[in-house]
Amino acid sequence: MYTNVNSINLLLLFFFKFLQEIERYKLGSPKSFHYLNQSNCYELDGVNDSHEYLATRRAMDIVGISDQEQVLFL
Repeated sequence: MYTNVNSINLLLLFFFKFLQEIERYKLGSPKSFHYLNQSNCYELDGVNDSHEYLATRRAMDIVGISDQEQVLFL
């Protein structure tokens, strides 16, 4: 049970970070960005962008890259 609570807390932490970044960078639907909407292809089969983003952020946290440095990469 302790592991499940820790996992849920970690997931919530990343979720709230993600929400903050949506607000910080004024992210919206890909359809609203000229460069992205030229091909009318917004998703790739088998690719979960949210999962990939969170996995990347988590990996950077694990190796000790600060939030301030992570912002420079994303």
